Amino acid sequence: MRIRRAIDAIEKGCCLELYYQQYSLIVEPHAVGLDASGRPFVLAVERYAGRAPVLGQWLFLPLDTTRKVAVSGYFSEAPRPGYRPDDPRFDRILSQLPELQPAAVA
Repeated sequence: MRIRRAIDAIEKGCCLELYYQQYSLIVEPHAVGLDASGRPFVLAVERYAGRAPVLGQWLFLPLDTTRKVAVSGYFSEAPRPGYRPDDPRFDRILSQLPELQPAAVA
């Protein structure tokens, strides 16, 4: 269910809310997949820690350590600068955004 929700967030262009024991994060998911041991991970940019806006750092987060995963009501601005598809930390990619295309020069 966690993987499905992460994929749904990518497909809908929404942020993903990850709930842990003591805190929650809202992230912009860019890719979801499995590492070599079969653990599910999401590659994302952090948007909120709790309810405080944060400077978007890249995170590679295991989904199997969360208490709950939900598609949030925030729209994602992904893909963000610095995103590269086919992250080598994934053994198997289940869903990912296309690479950010440079803006056209008029």
